[in-house]
Amino acid sequence: MYIPVQSERWTDNWYMGVLAKKGTQRIVNGKWLEQDKALQLVSEQIVLISQGETTLSTTWEYRLDQTGAVLRVTEKRSSRPTPVVLVFRRAGTQ
Repeated sequence: MYIPVQSERWTDNWYMGVLAKKGTQRIVNGKWLEQDKALQLVSEQIVLISQGETTLSTTWEYRLDQTGAVLRVTEKRSSRPTPVVLVFRRAGTQ
């Protein structure tokens, strides 16, 4: 999927001082790793940073546990050596 970039705001981490390059396209592809349990999205986008222009690639993996109560989101970015892992628990579950 090609998404036109119409704003300089880079919404993945707006506080980092990274700007999206207006007039370019963000490319996003997704696939099921495990049907209804694990989804992978891959995004590529040209961004502007203090050193100039670069292409940033980000991979997100959304994975539900066996009970469906816990969602684990893992983000791997081409500019970062370690992934960021976020864990969400469904309200009312233990």
